[in-house]
Amino acid sequence: MKHLMLLLLLWNTYTLSATTIEIKITDENRQALIGVAVFSDDYSFSTVSDTEGMIQIKDVEDATVLNFQYVGYQTERLSIEQLKDISELQLQASTSELDAVVVIGRRDDKATEIPYQIETVGQKAIARTNAQTSADALRDHANVFVQKSQMGGGSPIIRGFEANRVLLVVDGVRMNNAIYRSGHLQNAITVSPTILERLEVIYGPGSLTYGSDALGGVVHFRTRTPKLAYSDTALRELNVGGRYATANGERSFNIDYNFGRKKWASLTSINVSDFGDLRAGANRKDNNSTFGLRPYYVASDFSKEENFDNILENEDPNVQLGTGYRQVDVLQKYRIQPNDDWYLLANFQYSNSTDVPRYDQLSELGSSDPTDLRFAEWYYGPQERVLGSVQARLLSPTSYYDRASFIGAYQKVAEDRYTRRLGRTARTFNLEDVSVFSFTADLDKYLTPDARNVLSYGVEANYNDVQSEAGEEHVFTNAITRNEPTRYPSAGSQMTTLAAYASYQWKSRDSIVQLQAGLRHTFINTYSLFGADDPIQWSPTYFTDGVRNRDDNFTWGLGLTANTPSGWQVRSSVSTAFRAPNLDDFSKIRAKSGFVTIPNPELTSERSINGELTLGKLTKLHDTRLQVSTTGFYTFLWDAIARTDFALPDGTFTLILDDEALLTQANINAETAFVYGFSANVRADFQQYWTLKAGINWTYGRQSFTTETETLEVPLAHIPPLYGNASLVYAKDRLTLEAALRYNGAKAIEDYAIRAIDGETFLRDGTSDNLELTELCADGTYCIGTPSWTSLNLYSVYQVNERMRLNLAIENLFDVHYRPFASGVSAAGLNVVLGVRVGLFE
Repeated sequence: MKHLMLLLLLWNTYTLSATTIEIKITDENRQALIGVAVFSDDYSFSTVSDTEGMIQIKDVEDATVLNFQYVGYQTERLSIEQLKDISELQLQASTSELDAVVVIGRRDDKATEIPYQIETVGQKAIARTNAQTSADALRDHANVFVQKSQMGGGSPIIRGFEANRVLLVVDGVRMNNAIYRSGHLQNAITVSPTILERLEVIYGPGSLTYGSDALGGVVHFRTRTPKLAYSDTALRELNVGGRYATANGERSFNIDYNFGRKKWASLTSINVSDFGDLRAGANRKDNNSTFGLRPYYVASDFSKEENFDNILENEDPNVQLGTGYRQVDVLQKYRIQPNDDWYLLANFQYSNSTDVPRYDQLSELGSSDPTDLRFAEWYYGPQERVLGSVQARLLSPTSYYDRASFIGAYQKVAEDRYTRRLGRTARTFNLEDVSVFSFTADLDKYLTPDARNVLSYGVEANYNDVQSEAGEEHVFTNAITRNEPTRYPSAGSQMTTLAAYASYQWKSRDSIVQLQAGLRHTFINTYSLFGADDPIQWSPTYFTDGVRNRDDNFTWGLGLTANTPSGWQVRSSVSTAFRAPNLDDFSKIRAKSGFVTIPNPELTSERSINGELTLGKLTKLHDTRLQVSTTGFYTFLWDAIARTDFALPDGTFTLILDDEALLTQANINAETAFVYGFSANVRADFQQYWTLKAGINWTYGRQSFTTETETLEVPLAHIPPLYGNASLVYAKDRLTLEAALRYNGAKAIEDYAIRAIDGETFLRDGTSDNLELTELCADGTYCIGTPSWTSLNLYSVYQVNERMRLNLAIENLFDVHYRPFASGVSAAGLNVVLGVRVGLFE
């Protein structure tokens, strides 16, 4: 018996790992993976990789098989015997887009750990459809509805929120400024799609991290980063490309050059585009319909002092004369990385355009007579955006953080407007210049060595300075007079934001479940000083002391994510959000379609509480990978900002501007509003080369409207009709083919927003839904709303060799005429797109 016991002891000693095994777990780029779950099948052994990606294994039998599991990566199974000769284990990223390993937003949070619905559009997808603008890329690939007042525009609508209720961010710097309006915006087109690394959309309130404006969601434009060399040989990459499109005669050219050394790199990109007038589709549901046609246009000849504005007939009424413009975009980035502990990114961006015609205004009629055009000129002056930023990323742990990011930025935005009524000799101009200084700090501290408990915290500061000018320019003498009201208070305006936030994240030992909770406090101070000669006679104190709006907001958020080994994914969150009124909300004067918006200095923040749930499942069936996800959300707003008829200080509702009597409106805090809806997405990868994708989105919104006798529930503005997309992609070797279907449901008249109630009549014109831009019925009334439409688009990419790529696309194959909801310009008709990109390597 003693000998038997001795033999068993020797056997156990032999079969146990005699020495401690230390392994570093990394990703494909050899970056440490923190929190990788390592466990045996019976869980007799389990551990988690630390902040340096390290694990220790001891006293485990050689025959034991360990599982290495990390969300977004393929699970590895290795025995102790196999691990003895390994010092570093690289996990491979999963090919599933449902759990793709990407980082999202300014903080570079892992997509799989964010408790909100998210969507990313990568460089390959953007290149495949070869979109003209970044707004078009959002429309083509993300579950985002895009409105256009003119071809040179693109205003994303997310979950029924638009414009200054959706936050635009580029490379971690917020684009939204003090004059982002509540109607429709065109700022998304100032980021060229040719330089994008990817588009990121975070759905739902993002106020915890981003503060004001992120009620509907966040759109993050992430541009490419300079590539470093991984040897002593310098890395040089030169790419040139061009694109031509038939629908508007677009000619675009881009060039980018990357130069990299081991410790620093530079990326330069230039894109120049020339867009002609856009041709709309010719096939209408009602063949007798004239909606969307441009039968007449204005041509001006200032060499004649009489009859200088002439109404001419358009040779092809489907060509929307007054839509073309040109644009240039420049990006310069530097990356300096002396070691693995930190790096700097210097980022310069410049975007400028020629005059951008406002087509919805140029095609506006004063009566049912198609020659009764109201405007001879209406255009945005050169739309200029300048961004300069420096970002520091610190990756070496300290007592205060384990990783940190600091971004200091300056932006300059010029937004000018020029208008001239038909036959007038004076051109009205409004010139706005916005300077924005910002600073953000985001830090993470691991509270435990296994990184399962993390404290994230940060601060943010923004300062906006707005200068506004207005006047008239005589078209013959070029004489300037300052007799027009400025769009914003003429003596200057400023907006200051200070904020701090903190959140706590907990992760289970197997990395399946993660909980988050956070708080944010934001202080906003807005100040405007009115000029004594402004057309509206405000209180005298507004001319001497100005008007100030201060606001404090606390927001909070709770979230849960779960990613199970069986393929289930759950995202759930409850959070509050707010949007403080900016200068455009409370101190703007703006005329459109017989109405003029006037200031309301008593305006306060609108607030919301939001709940959402996402369920997703990844299933493997033979040679098919099927991914299905659905999201439901509900947002309740109080003190919601909405536009309605509003009296001047003297009690009247009429203001005379440009010789026209206009009905006065203002933004007010409505009682309450709510928005709810759902989205569903499916993706199937089958037979190795095929991918089928489809998505659908539905939103419903209502706000309270109080009359003299009752409170009614009426439609909320910016709610798009049912919309979605479906695509089938074939990719093999050098060839990629895609057939994409985009579809929109109808929006009935009764679902359009209202601005007032006149007796028993709901007045629906004059809102952001732009009912007045829809088709009229035979009796001259608006009775159609937005009809449903479907467009079929074909895309192809052929990789000739490693240096050359060719693109061919046919968009709107059946030349369907349609105008997306709330838009002032019809979509492109049949459009053939040719593109080429050539890579040159030194």
